[in-house]
Amino acid sequence: MSLSTLAARGAVVTIGVQGARFVVQFAGLIVLGRILAPSDFGLVAMVTAVIGVGDIIREFGLVPATVQATSISRPQRSNLFWLNTGLGLLVAAAVFFASPLFSLIYDDKRVSEIALVLSLTFIFGGLQTQFQAGLAREMRFTALSITDLAAQVVGLGSAVIAAVLGLGYWALVIQLGLQSFSLLVFRVSAAQWLPGLPTKKASIRKLVVYGRSLVMTQVLVYASSNIDSLIIGARFGPAQLGYYNRGFQLLMMPLNQILTPLTAVALPVLSRINEETIRFNGYIRRAQILVAYPTVLLFATVSAAIEPLIRLVFGEQWLPSAAIFQVLSLAGAFQAIGYVSYWVFLSKGLTASHFRFSLISRSILIICIVVGSAWGPIGIAAGYSFGAVASWPLALLWLRGVAQIEVAPLFLGGLRAAILGMLCFCSGSVLQHFGRDLEDPLAIAVVVAGALAGAALLLILPTFRRDFVAILATIKLVVSRKRTEATLKEGAF
Repeated sequence: MSLSTLAARGAVVTIGVQGARFVVQFAGLIVLGRILAPSDFGLVAMVTAVIGVGDIIREFGLVPATVQATSISRPQRSNLFWLNTGLGLLVAAAVFFASPLFSLIYDDKRVSEIALVLSLTFIFGGLQTQFQAGLAREMRFTALSITDLAAQVVGLGSAVIAAVLGLGYWALVIQLGLQSFSLLVFRVSAAQWLPGLPTKKASIRKLVVYGRSLVMTQVLVYASSNIDSLIIGARFGPAQLGYYNRGFQLLMMPLNQILTPLTAVALPVLSRINEETIRFNGYIRRAQILVAYPTVLLFATVSAAIEPLIRLVFGEQWLPSAAIFQVLSLAGAFQAIGYVSYWVFLSKGLTASHFRFSLISRSILIICIVVGSAWGPIGIAAGYSFGAVASWPLALLWLRGVAQIEVAPLFLGGLRAAILGMLCFCSGSVLQHFGRDLEDPLAIAVVVAGALAGAALLLILPTFRRDFVAILATIKLVVSRKRTEATLKEGAF
């Protein structure tokens, strides 16, 4: 199987499985949102906004380091396993003993209790890190996606049961804990590999150096992405954070479902061809189109229909999240448009340069969020979006100086995706305005129809037609490959 076919197949299969995961996750938001109060979600978000950085530390950038390496021996993988496990134990201990500080930050004893329980997740995460890395390096994308989906189902099922039993915010804590443990069990079962004892004969120094630069960047990115939750929780309380967190979840859920698994597909593929300039440039151009168009179209459509959608799905009590999502959707669109820049940094081993870039871009984001906090949660959302939009052209300018890539096609491709989003949002919003007195399901259908009509108008222009043809060609490549394999199997029998 050619690398292009393998990449396309991995991308489409992964997105397909992630689609099921999206359904499960969205269903969880609906069910738990109907049972639990916004303040329950806010309490857990107060904790995860701080301790989530522990996941970055316990991984230490060693998953992409393992995937990106030209070759890696079994003893090296074992050494990496024990390093990640030790980091997981270290982070778990740090969260456990620092849990009383959460009560001081938020003036609420409940957050300390939540932190104590969630410290266990870092142990599970540390144990499973290299099993995840091994599956990604072997390009077993289906196994990666299915294990994620299965863990999601286990966590959600346990949370719903706990919520029905009246456990309140503890239902969300149970969900995170069991999801993390289940992921460990499923990944170990799928990996077909067990670590050996650590040995000094297998050096992992280069991998650690790669991860060290990456983890500094990831910590900086995490801090800048979660300072909004920290400010809202400390200044405006758990209920307001619950509304903001719901809007942010609706933003990040599709982004994570699309970008995280596609990174697992793109990174090993791009790492193999990072010295082939022409081929590499072609891959990242197609990757940007494949990622940006569907994601931007999704955000534009949902943003136009967000009020009737929230009323129908979550209930009137969650309506304050609608305006927050609309503002944040701009950030989501530009994160999708510019995500290939992140792949370029990692696949070419430019983690140190990526850290220097992030120092600038994330400082801008933090400043925007802090300034926006003067206008409350909606101002914080606006600051987050402004910083995310500014980061996209800055990343392209930076890459032009440190990597042999053509940034002009990426800029124009991203600009076309942004135009698609604006047109779809405007056409959907116009119909939403005239159909605001309709029943919610009908109003949503009208907005979706309007957004799709706006997208269809762009097919008049040749450049947009070529982009859509490229997306369809990628899907066709995978479908035709599957049919050929099925035919060969039938013939063999």
